Amino acid sequence: MAGRTCTASHATFVKILAVSVFLVALLLFPVFKGITITDYKTGKLLYFNSADTGDRFSVRYIHSVNKSPVEDFFRIDDDTIIIERSVFTAFGAGVPASPDDGGILNVYNDRIEVTEINRRIDDFLLFIGVTAEHRFKIDQDEFLLRDISSVQRSLRIVVKRISLLDIIKLRYY
Repeated sequence: MAGRTCTASHATFVKILAVSVFLVALLLFPVFKGITITDYKTGKLLYFNSADTGDRFSVRYIHSVNKSPVEDFFRIDDDTIIIERSVFTAFGAGVPASPDDGGILNVYNDRIEVTEINRRIDDFLLFIGVTAEHRFKIDQDEFLLRDISSVQRSLRIVVKRISLLDIIKLRYY
């Protein structure tokens, strides 16, 4: 069998195959880094916002025991979430009276703050209660977590990369 020649249809097939492989890789490869919220039990992606090192977000809620508002502030450090400070309006059961984690306790007329906590959170799980009114805020997004998940569910908040397909599924399904 002598040398084979490449026909125009063969060259077209190779080009179409190469473009198809590129598009599939673009859809499936996790390139978009950000903060994700997923259902802990099912793993379903419920929320994504582009975020990188130095970006900040907060979670505000009504404390289950003393019924006062609490807001926890977090910073993204590479792929890690760091709790920086906590702000609340009343001492009580379940609310720190002293900063056990090496933070600094500041008491003001209208609030109490524990600053400089700087504790790494390896697995950020949050149970969405019925009365806690958990609110998530990052950049211009602020919403009740029960608006993206039913109550009495656990959510996982993590920094990671996701694919374009994940974003499309999140937005349209």
